[in-house]
Amino acid sequence: MNIAIIQSRMASTRLPGKALMLLDSNPLIYHVIQRGRKIKGIDKVILATSVNVENDELAVYAKSLGIEVFRGDEKNVLERFYFIAKNHSANNVIRLTGDNPLVDFKAFSYLLDQHVKSKSDYTCSKGFPVGSVGDLFSFNAIETSYRNADGKDLEDHVDLYVMENQEKFKIFCYELNIDYSAVRMTIDDLVDYERIKKLINLIENVEGNVLEDLC
Repeated sequence: MNIAIIQSRMASTRLPGKALMLLDSNPLIYHVIQRGRKIKGIDKVILATSVNVENDELAVYAKSLGIEVFRGDEKNVLERFYFIAKNHSANNVIRLTGDNPLVDFKAFSYLLDQHVKSKSDYTCSKGFPVGSVGDLFSFNAIETSYRNADGKDLEDHVDLYVMENQEKFKIFCYELNIDYSAVRMTIDDLVDYERIKKLINLIENVEGNVLEDLC
């Protein structure tokens, strides 16, 4: 089974509550979920958030869209990923974040296909706009990281143990011929939010609902 896990919570330091802030007529997290669903080869999309009460509304909203929700420790993101992957007997995991409403599902579909064919433990990408594509893990990479990671940084960052111990894993990284990494498609703060909001509204007003063709 291949699953996509969206890590999201309401207690963002720079932009609290952004997961439910509106972009066009729908919350940010709606766009992440809908685009995640379009990744070819994915069997299920799951929201991973924390047990903290401020995430109750986020969990209720995700469930209203038919998305399974897992709630765990506020700080230990890696633990959330491990238990979700284990509970679903997942072979591979795509990591999505609630910051990225313009996920390039076509690129993710290609990366997942390559990840599976190459039997990689970890697949990353280089040169894509920030927030358009993320990384992929085998269950082995998730489990090994969970059982061996030590310290707050390793718990908060799902990929950190792999990157610090690359000799233990089979890693595949796809790099674009042209570097677009200076382009920001993510929402970290209010400036990002206003920019992406204007972009989405412009696309909606000019050509209708064509967000699926943006990336």
